[in-house]
Amino acid sequence: MDKFGFKREKSVWLITLFLFLAGIPSALNLNILGTIDSIFGGVLLIFGGFLVTFFMGWVVPGKFNEELSDSKVGIKTTRYLKFMTRWVAPPIIGFGLFISVFDLLKGWVSIKYIKNNNV
Repeated sequence: MDKFGFKREKSVWLITLFLFLAGIPSALNLNILGTIDSIFGGVLLIFGGFLVTFFMGWVVPGKFNEELSDSKVGIKTTRYLKFMTRWVAPPIIGFGLFISVFDLLKGWVSIKYIKNNNV
């Protein structure tokens, strides 16, 4: 709204139209819907979780400490959350991300193989 100077009503209608048009391929073909679900629901969602834990643990730990001190949690809880956010969550989420990407690529390769060999 601010960038293009649109009123709220016009912005809502434009975004609604865009989302409607973007959703048509998924509504017409279940393979497209499955692919989009695999990419967004399987890979990018996990990648977002990885980025959150990585940034909170390593990039902006001061902000994380500030948020924890503002919430008035105990020192044990603060230490536990900081440890989990730095050392436990990123590797576990990273492993899940690796498995998701591997599964996605394996599915794409097997579909391509089936189509090329008329199986």
